[in-house]
Parts: sequence; C-alpha cells; structure tokens
Amino acid sequence: MNRRQFLETTLATAGGVLAAGVPVLGQWGQGTARIVVARDTRMPGYGQNALAATLRSLTHMAVRDVTGQGDPTRAWASLFTKDDIVGVKLNTIAPEIAPHPAIIGAIAEGLTSVGIPPEHIIVFDKEDRDLAAAGYQINLGGPGVQTYGTVGGENNPGYEDRFTTRGETTFRLSKIVTRQVTAVVNVPVIKHHAYAGMTCGLKNHFGCIHNPEDFHNPQNRDGIVDCKTAIPAVNTHRAIKDKQRLIVCDAVRVQYDNGPAFSAADIMQYSAVIAATDPVALDTQIALLVDMCRQMQGLPRLADTERPPAYIQNAASAGLGTNNTSAIQVISYDLANG
Repeated sequence: MNRRQFLETTLATAGGVLAAGVPVLGQWGQGTARIVVARDTRMPGYGQNALAATLRSLTHMAVRDVTGQGDPTRAWASLFTKDDIVGVKLNTIAPEIAPHPAIIGAIAEGLTSVGIPPEHIIVFDKEDRDLAAAGYQINLGGPGVQTYGTVGGENNPGYEDRFTTRGETTFRLSKIVTRQVTAVVNVPVIKHHAYAGMTCGLKNHFGCIHNPEDFHNPQNRDGIVDCKTAIPAVNTHRAIKDKQRLIVCDAVRVQYDNGPAFSAADIMQYSAVIAATDPVALDTQIALLVDMCRQMQGLPRLADTERPPAYIQNAASAGLGTNNTSAIQVISYDLANG
C-alpha cells in the first residue's frame, strides 16, 4: 500500500469514531490551504519516553507534509533561514493542558537544523509564571534556547509603549514579536472558550497583547468590543500576520467544554500534532473537531451555543486566511494503522 492509499484508507472513516472512541478529522480536498493531522492513537498507552519520541516524530512529519517537502530538513528550510530569530508562542495559561515540551523540542530541533543558533529561538508566552507552571525553565540570556515571558522579571522585554488601534480594538503588543523576532511559530492547544467559543491558532495571539481581558465580554453586550472583533484585529497587526510562518497545534487532547480554565471532566484524547500555515483554515477545521467531541458527549455544536466562534468568519473577512472548507486540503493519518 502506498502512502496515498494509506491516507485514503484512513480518511475513509472521516466523521466516524475509531475503536478507541476518538473522533476522526480529515478528508481529501483540493484547496491550497493545507492542514496536516498526524496522529498515533496508541499514544494513551505509551510511557513518557515513548510519548516524547512519538510527539517529536509526529511534529516533524506534520511539518514535512504541510510544506509538501520530501523530508523534515527541507521542510524547515522552506520556512526559515539561518538568519532568522524565531519566536515560539505557547499557550500556558492553563498549565495542565499546555503544549507538550517534546513538541517544542522538535520545533527547536527543526529550527537548528536550518542553522539557527539555539540562542536565536525564543520560547515565550505572556508571563514567566505561566511558563514555569507548565514545566518550562526560564532562560533569559543564558546559553541555549531562550524561554521567557513578555513580563515577569526585571529584564523581561515588556510591551510597546505605544498603543495599536484596529477599529475599536486597542492594545499594546509584546516587544518579543515587534522587536526581537523575525519569524513566529504559533503553538496553540485546543480548548473551548467561554467568551470566544474556542481557542486555537488565532486566539493564541491574545497572549501577545497586554490586555486580553478587556475583550472577554461576559455580559455579551452589543457595542462592547469582544473576542469576535478583537481576535481578528490583533492578528492583522503586521508583527503577527507577516511574521507567523507556521502553526504547530498540540492536539494530544481536546477540551471541548468549560474552558478556558482546565476542566479534566471535559477532555477527550485526540493523540495528534496538527500543522498549518493558514490560521483561519486551521481554526475552521478545529471547530469541526471540537463539535465532534461535543456531539459525542450530547452537547450542542459551538455554533448553537451562546458564544459561537464568530471570530473565524471575521478573520476570513479580514484577509487572514480561508474558512471555505472546499478551499482547505486536510491530510490526516494515524501511525497506529500502518
């Protein structure tokens, strides 16, 4: 069986459920926005060493296939050069479901394979304390990969003094993205979000601004800037839109309800690493995945909740990517099947 036959066999179960009870996401499309879902549904039975090795392999495979290159080295080289300084944006606000360190290690490995010095890789999030709580050791100025927040210590870079205004949305961006890096790898997780509907690639950049709480509108009042407006506004800033070259989503688990705080009762195993370069296409597909998880639990689709992920359509309208499923090519495979 060749690789395409293998993928088509795996994808024939799209919309169904694997024997392990995990929903399947994927179909062959003809669009230019490519999403790669690299899975290993044996993952829940792995020990820590096997899990780390598997996530490393899945990360390189996903990046290889999303770029259409024949091997990981060419894949990373098609996105980055040795002269880049690369920011790797995590989501660590809920440390129990933060990106797995093995995925970050694989990203660093891919970047150094291009010739980027480890010291020119900055793993970052909003605050030092969130990174530390998620198990990342702070390193600001020492040898090796740098790891620190926009804020948290006296030497952290902080936010721009000048405000950026996009329509009715006003914020200050992290100096990490505006001044320190030339490229960004976005590493989100998948969670339901009480105010945005869900959080994945696009909303992860709320961790690059000083005031994300200003756009979490609990009253859902008309006239108040909320997530559906603010998320596209933040992502249109050139320091994010022009510098983001790759998204590597930790899809080992999906939190399908009661987010964004961690809720162990609302977690479903998905055992995947998902790569994309179009953030709107990614979030469009992730919304379908969250819906599948929710429907398995008898919950309504996100679109039928009080706060659906309306930011996705707005982001598409702002030119940040496509939410047209016919324009999205999803390649999904499971190492457990071959």
